[in-house]
Amino acid sequence: MATTLVGRRSDDCEALFEHYQGAGDDENASIQAGLAAAKASTALAFDRAVFFYRHALALTPTSSAAHAWREGVANALANAGRPAEAGEAFLRAVAGAGHPQRVELQRRGAEQFLIGGHIDSGLDLIRTMLADMGVAVPRSPRAALLSLLWGRARLRWRGLHFVSRAADEIDADPLLRIDTCWSATTGLALVDMISACDFSARHLLMALDAGEPSRIARAMAIESMARGAYPTGRRLSEKLVQQSKALAQRVGHPQAIALSILADGMMAIQAGEWKKALTFSEQALAILRDQCVGFTWELNIAQNLVIWALMYQGELGELSRQIPPLLANARSRGNLYIATELCTRSNFVWLAADDPDGGEREAVESIEQWSQKGFHRQHYSARLARVQTALYRGNAEAAWRLHAEQEAMLRRSLLTRVQVIRIEALYLQARVALAMAASHRGSPRFLSIASAAARRIARERMSWSDPIALLLQGGIAHREGSSPLALRYLHDAASRFDRADMKLYAAVA
Repeated sequence: MATTLVGRRSDDCEALFEHYQGAGDDENASIQAGLAAAKASTALAFDRAVFFYRHALALTPTSSAAHAWREGVANALANAGRPAEAGEAFLRAVAGAGHPQRVELQRRGAEQFLIGGHIDSGLDLIRTMLADMGVAVPRSPRAALLSLLWGRARLRWRGLHFVSRAADEIDADPLLRIDTCWSATTGLALVDMISACDFSARHLLMALDAGEPSRIARAMAIESMARGAYPTGRRLSEKLVQQSKALAQRVGHPQAIALSILADGMMAIQAGEWKKALTFSEQALAILRDQCVGFTWELNIAQNLVIWALMYQGELGELSRQIPPLLANARSRGNLYIATELCTRSNFVWLAADDPDGGEREAVESIEQWSQKGFHRQHYSARLARVQTALYRGNAEAAWRLHAEQEAMLRRSLLTRVQVIRIEALYLQARVALAMAASHRGSPRFLSIASAAARRIARERMSWSDPIALLLQGGIAHREGSSPLALRYLHDAASRFDRADMKLYAAVA
């Protein structure tokens, strides 16, 4: 049958593969499997491509085409959004590669591990690679902070000017250093945020010095996200977003365009402009899904911003509709990052369904699979989920204990330097303290803790955090027996929550 198809000049490589394999002709079967894999990749059928590449390798593992097939498997897995498998596949593809290609394959493997939430494997690889390139990697949050401050000082002195050069006009080594810093920045963003900001500053410096426009556009976009996490950096963040947008449009690269829109979305989140954040994030998602292939990290960030915007607007129905299929897809593709994010950060969906046991189980099991080296944003989110579950159950003592257990680790991580996390953490502390005050009548200690947290939130002076402070002050006044004052605080809070598009919070007030 295979001979007949060949005689007819058939290009049905899948059928030829099956017939050659059935006839025991491994060599020709593997050739056709490789052709079928390449055809599937061109058609964006990446899971199908993986199937055929693996068959080609299994049939003739010593073929002269084996290295290309191994790299094909890795690329197809990455493009299919299966980061853990892709990371392993890129490392297997290193065998038989020349030096420049070997380093690039290692970088891509590390990047896949990081964006898929396999932080230890990815970071170990990145550290080794950067050390070989002469780039130091800080070993603690404080060391990362010092490196970050130095990097930002250098950016201030240098400025954002550059001499535009095409990629083929630049030596391979500087481009590889830029791309490796990009992998570290994206892999640690929303995980170890101080280290990510450090790499972002260095990444932008390297990109500006090299002059390649598409890399500069993405560097400006991600640096704008890093700057916007801190109130003092928001003016520069806006400038970077505008320059990133203009450059992205000039080079016409869909990834750079999507990143610049995501930067707008991140700025909106940090400003508490939830509807704008949702609009920008959905725009970026549409570009990434329709015009880009293999950009798992960018898709992760866009999806996160959508979830966060819906969460703060109190859209529990929409979140309850979106999260189960997203979680099932993340687990089926081995994306530990998204699965952990959904089970911890979005854990309130289980509370909305009156399933605290299920929610706590998901939070605990997901964080157990996460890296236990350091204290990442995911550990903070798991703590948030478990404390809120205890509050939902009315167990103030358990909430207080869970909150206290990791308080020192949270402080040492420097995560609370990020304004959104700082406000959330203070709000959680105040709610736990109020719950304890309710269950320990006559104890002024807990009301004092709640009052201090409310005052600190009020000092942030954000349109979305001001009503949170008023909500807490209303609760404190009520516990102190001043109902008229409590009502004034709560009415004011409800009105401001409405203006901030935080309808669920307004309903609570």
